Amino acid sequence: MKLSDFSKWSGGHLNAASDSEIESVITDSRRAVAGSLFICIKGKRRDGHDFIEQVKKSGGYTLGEKENCDIVVKSSVDALARAAGYYRSAASMAVIGVTGSSGKTTTVGMVASILKNKDKTCSTPKSFNTLIGVSEAILNFSPACRYGVIEMGANHQGEIRQICSVARPSAGIITNIGDAHIGCFGSRENLLNAKFELAESLPSEGCLIYNYDQEDLRKKASLYSDSKISFGFKDGSDVRGKIVDISYSGSIFEWKGIRIGIKIPGSFNVLNALAAIAGAIHFKASDEEIKRGLEEYSPPEHRMSYINIEGIEIVDDCYNANPASVKALFLEMLKIHPQKDIIAVTGCMHELGDRSEDLHRETGSFLAGIDNVKYILSSGKYSSNLLKGAEESGFKKKNLFSFSGTCEASEIIKKIAGKKSLVVLKASRLESFEKILEELKQ
Repeated sequence: MKLSDFSKWSGGHLNAASDSEIESVITDSRRAVAGSLFICIKGKRRDGHDFIEQVKKSGGYTLGEKENCDIVVKSSVDALARAAGYYRSAASMAVIGVTGSSGKTTTVGMVASILKNKDKTCSTPKSFNTLIGVSEAILNFSPACRYGVIEMGANHQGEIRQICSVARPSAGIITNIGDAHIGCFGSRENLLNAKFELAESLPSEGCLIYNYDQEDLRKKASLYSDSKISFGFKDGSDVRGKIVDISYSGSIFEWKGIRIGIKIPGSFNVLNALAAIAGAIHFKASDEEIKRGLEEYSPPEHRMSYINIEGIEIVDDCYNANPASVKALFLEMLKIHPQKDIIAVTGCMHELGDRSEDLHRETGSFLAGIDNVKYILSSGKYSSNLLKGAEESGFKKKNLFSFSGTCEASEIIKKIAGKKSLVVLKASRLESFEKILEELKQ
């Protein structure tokens, strides 16, 4: 589109010398190239307006709240969302939204992998799940896209409703409800209500897809749309799966007699696959398209990836972390690798609010109760709470380690790792645990 089109859609004022064409929309100035439109957003750490000249030197254009921008607006965030809404309304695209406390990114990838077998499919990259990220992603979707799969995250009430006003989904998946971001919501009930903003935003003919295995989620879903598809392992779910085998290289499960293998281990990832099946069924994907799409799906980096670094076996799951996902991961490690001595390397779990200390202590206590967890390493603001919880539950104090950086963590791992050891990395992205892998390779 032209700058003038985007200016109208965003409610801004065209200030550019010429009405040039836009090739892409970005919010990261480092990605600026000729033809890109950089949205100047003032964040907590940096102000996008500081990079206007840098973007112009790259041949890009700018939209922002200052007069030296090519498109001038009152609010960059509002303008971005407004433009994305216009673009979405003009597209002949069916959209499915995906939210939940965990499993969102994996489920998005699985749904997209299935639907691409039907027609052109676009999806939000990585964790572009905020109003800003979703708006940017939609504006970069191809006009030829027939299916859009959109991740929707939230750390406050009303955020998913805002995202839905832009994305306009005709179906929505709620993967699960856990403790992720509970500090931002105050209670599990508030968190549940926030996720169900997706259900409330669906059109009258829209389809709600939900996790049947969680009782509070199931009860809440009963209050919504007549068009619903449930998924889970329990009797009564519409899309019911049965696990056949799980190993470090992946999972095999059965759905209505069809055996499907996915390249990512864990029963919780089988649940994600069942959610994806339900979403694909809504869009009338065939059994063959579903099976092929799931088996072709490749998980992103740092999602239960198995690595061997000079004899040290590692499971890298440091993409994100909350109390529920930490517990689920180490329960899976006990099932998959009961013979291994687990070295649990954990970091601070964020956005837990007033419950941060208690939830970290509870997590430490939980890890202490896993039979094959032999060492616990922890870092971050609440590492002392996690280690204290483990010690109070009878874990050997000599096998508890606090570390202040990734270099120190790698040194501890090198000292304690043996032939039977399996190092499991689990932390929020802000902890940058992937650097531990880099240190171990040196």
